[in-house]
Amino acid sequence: TKERPAPARFSGAWWKEWGYRCCVFAVTGSSSLIIMRPALRKLLNEPDASLKNGPWTYRLLSVVLLSPVYAAMLCFYGTLAGRHLYFA
Repeated sequence: TKERPAPARFSGAWWKEWGYRCCVFAVTGSSSLIIMRPALRKLLNEPDASLKNGPWTYRLLSVVLLSPVYAAMLCFYGTLAGRHLYFA
């Protein structure tokens, strides 16, 4: 993706750009949780596992695995939105 010149602050193009960025962050956060939580429950064979109720292996793996998955998905969705350089 080619680097774009920054639009003038508080212009229509600036608001549009920040709208794209906020949408990418929102979709990434939601989809990473939607994918990771059920996958961890299935992997650990704990259908009732949660951060609140445990078990500790679920809590630990959730924290450890969610960050790299989120980062990869952020690059993916950022690229789809045409903003790879900002999110990479």
